This record gives sequence, C-alpha cells and structure tokens, in this order.
Amino acid sequence: MATKIQIKRSTTTAKPSFLSPGELAYSEASDKLYIGVDGAGIDTIGGKDFTDKVTDLTTNM
Repeated sequence: MATKIQIKRSTTTAKPSFLSPGELAYSEASDKLYIGVDGAGIDTIGGKDFTDKVTDLTTNM
C-alpha cells in the first residue's frame, strides 16, 4: 500500500502564518519550503534562496 504525504501549498502568500512543529508548507509565491519548529516558529529549509546559493558557489569556483 502506497503512503501519500501532502504538503501545504500556497500560491498567494510568501510565508505561512502558522505551522505546527514538523509541518511542511511550500509557497509558490516565494518558491520556498518552510517547516514549523517548536515555539510556533517557522524556518525556511529549501527553495529559491538555497538553489541560488548553490548556483553561486558552483559558478564562482
């Protein structure tokens, strides 16, 4: 039996207003992946910022 994981997605907001700890969300508006952390915080864990940094590192070597 296949397991389906669904990630919250937004096309209009740049950052979610609330995520539970461990909950993931993707924003098409900002092209970023977010995760909820303890204390009602939200961290950016992927997306455009990260791919831009990798591109900069590989082109400036």
